[in-house]
Amino acid sequence: LLFEKDVFNEYAIFCELYVTVGSDKVKLKFKGKLDNFTVDNHNKLVVLNDLKTSSKSASFFMGNTVKIKEGTRDKWVWYDGSFQKYRYYRQMGVYAWLLQCYLKKEGIEGYKFKVNMIVVETVPEYGNAIYPVVNKYIKKGLKEANKLLTLVAEWKLNSKM
Repeated sequence: LLFEKDVFNEYAIFCELYVTVGSDKVKLKFKGKLDNFTVDNHNKLVVLNDLKTSSKSASFFMGNTVKIKEGTRDKWVWYDGSFQKYRYYRQMGVYAWLLQCYLKKEGIEGYKFKVNMIVVETVPEYGNAIYPVVNKYIKKGLKEANKLLTLVAEWKLNSKM
């Protein structure tokens, strides 16, 4: 609280990505619009936040386990939330990567990175929650994004655009 943080809202990052397809390199124009991030130079910490609205309970946004009665026994069952259903982990993985690349270009390296989803319900009682996005999901998102970018690059290469 004693040290000032740099705060950025609705921050757009424009870049060109080069995707290798066989022996070819394909240039793709890319843009990410980050809702919010802070840079704490004193503690060497970057926090990336993404705001999501939901007509469902914020408590189920990230998925949840529910206890179900099966005969005489209780069984815990996992249910995906909007985070998994809409693959927001892919968006957050790409945004975290873009932001790290941008900050590196600005001379900011070696900082700890945190990624959060800020969820606000759009129906009464208008609940809210903040969920950290764990590294497992960041990695999964980057892997999926890489596959999609490769498909786009292959299409671009084959269509001679």
